[in-house]
Amino acid sequence: MNKIGKFTFVIFMAIFTWSCTNSEQKTEDQSINSAPTQETDLASTVPDMDYEAMADGLCKCMKPLVDLQNKVNSLEPDEIRAMVDEIDKITQAGDKCVEELEAKYGRVEGKEAEEKADETFKEACPYIAGMISK
Repeated sequence: MNKIGKFTFVIFMAIFTWSCTNSEQKTEDQSINSAPTQETDLASTVPDMDYEAMADGLCKCMKPLVDLQNKVNSLEPDEIRAMVDEIDKITQAGDKCVEELEAKYGRVEGKEAEEKADETFKEACPYIAGMISK
């Protein structure tokens, strides 16, 4: 398996786990409370978000996934398949970490806020941001 294939495999596993988790969570959230609360609205639209702290936190959340990706790039296909449990564990920990960031800082919503958050993330950890944007 070439390096692109290895990278694609790990990213696929991460996205698959993340999307399944978020899909289930969204369905549960919608069925429990279909109307947003005032607290949720305020948390997601705070104008003075701490972008630097959020970016630093996101760097810490993503570092284990990037480290895993670098490790996988040097392995053979059989070795990668043997790591499925480890990949799943690291992906779940990353998902949980991101959820905790959202709970702490709120969701970044709106084009201007997303662009600012993206730029701050790229400044905080350019290597990780570069790996994610590939």
